[in-house]
Amino acid sequence: MQKPSNKLRTVWNTVHGYSNQSASMKPENWTQFLSNIFCPGPFYYYTSDFSCYEFPYVHPHVEQVLGMKANEVNLDTWAARLHTDDLGFMQRAEVLVGDFLMKKLPPSQIMNYKVSYCIRLRKSDETYAMILHQTFATSLDENNRILTTFGVHSDISHITMVNSNKVSFTSMIGGKSYIGIDVNKAFDLKQREQEIRLTKRERQILGHLSEGCTVGQISEMLPISKDTVRTHRNNIRKKFKAKNTTEMVAKAIRIGLI
Repeated sequence: MQKPSNKLRTVWNTVHGYSNQSASMKPENWTQFLSNIFCPGPFYYYTSDFSCYEFPYVHPHVEQVLGMKANEVNLDTWAARLHTDDLGFMQRAEVLVGDFLMKKLPPSQIMNYKVSYCIRLRKSDETYAMILHQTFATSLDENNRILTTFGVHSDISHITMVNSNKVSFTSMIGGKSYIGIDVNKAFDLKQREQEIRLTKRERQILGHLSEGCTVGQISEMLPISKDTVRTHRNNIRKKFKAKNTTEMVAKAIRIGLI
């Protein structure tokens, strides 16, 4: 029986093509990369190298999330923890990701998009965590194939254990975003622009709310008044037709907006 890791390698090799180039990522950039990611729960971050399909760096917080030590994490050990029902979805999701990034975007735009979807990973206590997987390319090879990526895995089990099985592509520079894409259907850029439209400020506030920040904390971080934060929060909640902030954040995660 083919190992889960080999199934993913096959998908990536088909989608991206193997690159014999190598690239290194500077640790001083990682904090800056995190500013593009919502972390609505315990998380760890990592880097990926598609020339060898491995993780050059995994943050020690992986032990808090999955119970694995950072030096134990490689594609084989990580993929073995994927829920069996999610492996097929992840394969289809990665095919869709490759099609979007490599075929539907000009090379100059590839590194401007964040990919997000949910998967379940087995923890050391044999229970499963719902993981919000967010990643984006950080370098391309001479043929404009993805060479390295930066990713974050957040445990959102406290928010939802229901997987929408959809993929979202979020522009990190304010361009068009494509939310909640069904991996089993044809994807047309002209048909699937972001269905729930949020302003840049609303996206910031939604991100902070998803991380558990209070109105007062958000007011200080942005900085704007508490009343302005409350107004934005209420406007976002209305757009999601949610009764409260928890339901709003859960819906945002299910459709892939976070």
